[in-house]
Amino acid sequence: PGIQFCSLDEPELDEKLVSFRLATCFSMGPLLLSEFCAYCYQLDKTSAAPNHTLSSDPSLAQLSLRAFSFCVRGMNFHAPNHPMSRAKRVGALISMSMRTASTVVPASKDGWSFYLGMKNDAVKAKGIDIPNDALELKKSLLPFMSTFKSPEDDKAPNRLCLFSELLLNAMYGEALECIQLISAAASAFSEPNMREQLSCAILRAWEKGKGSHVGVLGLDFTDVGSDEVCPLSAVIDVAFQMNHQLEGETHVPLLGSLKNGRMGRSAMGLPLTMIENWPDKHQERLERELKKSGGFSITGVVQQLVLALYARLGGGEHFSDEIESTLTTKEVKLACVKSVIDLTDDTAKERAALGSAISSSIEAGLDNADFVALKMIPHMKASSLDLAQRFVSSILFTVSKVISTSAPFAENVDSNATFSSSLLKSTKRLYSVLVRLILSYMSNPESLASKETKLFLDYITSTFMPKISALLLALSKQTTTKDGKFIAESKIESHGKIAALLVFEKEKLDNALLKVGARLKSAGLE
Repeated sequence: PGIQFCSLDEPELDEKLVSFRLATCFSMGPLLLSEFCAYCYQLDKTSAAPNHTLSSDPSLAQLSLRAFSFCVRGMNFHAPNHPMSRAKRVGALISMSMRTASTVVPASKDGWSFYLGMKNDAVKAKGIDIPNDALELKKSLLPFMSTFKSPEDDKAPNRLCLFSELLLNAMYGEALECIQLISAAASAFSEPNMREQLSCAILRAWEKGKGSHVGVLGLDFTDVGSDEVCPLSAVIDVAFQMNHQLEGETHVPLLGSLKNGRMGRSAMGLPLTMIENWPDKHQERLERELKKSGGFSITGVVQQLVLALYARLGGGEHFSDEIESTLTTKEVKLACVKSVIDLTDDTAKERAALGSAISSSIEAGLDNADFVALKMIPHMKASSLDLAQRFVSSILFTVSKVISTSAPFAENVDSNATFSSSLLKSTKRLYSVLVRLILSYMSNPESLASKETKLFLDYITSTFMPKISALLLALSKQTTTKDGKFIAESKIESHGKIAALLVFEKEKLDNALLKVGARLKSAGLE
């Protein structure tokens, strides 16, 4: 998991074609970014123009930034014989384009120059040696996406990255193109923690700090007003991908040579979220959770978003009041959720889309666990079996945390209980994988005492199962939508089938636990 491979049929480019491709991108890229900057100062050329909607044709500013993204993608290809690495090529193109834009559009010079003057030390990752090419690329991306930091000078205005500036001015079309640009550039990183830092910055891009602020371009269309809702789900989808979905939040058991957690995960293509990447008010909670789990609980962008949605949407009308969160709102809230999502009809589409993104992450995690438990564990020898079992336990632990945190507010995500139904389907699948995992311990019952497995089973018993029971009960009571309309009988029937299958898988799990328990007793390992 985590390692990204090139397409098997990717053609080998000869030197002339490589040189032509790079030369084209180097010549067109700076002109396109300059054109984007010029259009941004003309309201009618942007998506913030009156009567322009996200469903309208793209604005000229959008098209310019999209074309620039294509140039970035054009630089980011496999060329083993070229002297410049992918990161160096992409970083060089972006830096050159910023310098050209400063000259062609003088109004943007101060903003670009502020970031161009930074040193590589500003983007180093704690505990990992990053190649200079990757540091240069990360530095070149700071003006497009970076976490807000208060200036040392109290009188100086707060600096906003380009993405934050576009959001502030309701230029949502250009903001989506900016996210795609960041995604295209970030794929050049060989170090997964560089992408993970960007994923955290994406979720925090709505933070503006106190006092005055200035963006990269210095735009000011805030008085225009817009009835549009920012497409947060499209932004979140990119953040999830940069964090490798739930893989970036899963503890991985490491061998002796890889005991350094962050370096070991990096070698496997997996990031490790640093607590310092999140808002100050979150850090105490994250440290508390990490300490309680003995270092096995990793909280990344998926879990952070789910917690923020819980704080914003609250528990459903039919969900049990007896199951309450011990967390305070300030410990989990994110500005992106607070600014965009509420319980009004205006955000109904976005809430449903976010629910779909969360469900996709859950299913991706279960795909990994299912593959290892079904295809690998039955054929493994004792020397490697324990590691695989601990790995599956860690994946299922992460998945179960996302499901149990989502369960209370699932009813408020959509009007027809689609998200609630999706969570129960995933729970049924989780139980199915868990049955195979439990039965695999028949050959090595002593491994049940591993920290990963014990932590997961304790969580399943104390937290997960009570919430799933409450979700089942809530779903059975939900027969009407928020506006009083009845949910279709076919939908209710589908919910009933899912609940029945879930109960059946739970019974299989109970039987598997009894079987392994008997095996432990016979081996004298009670």
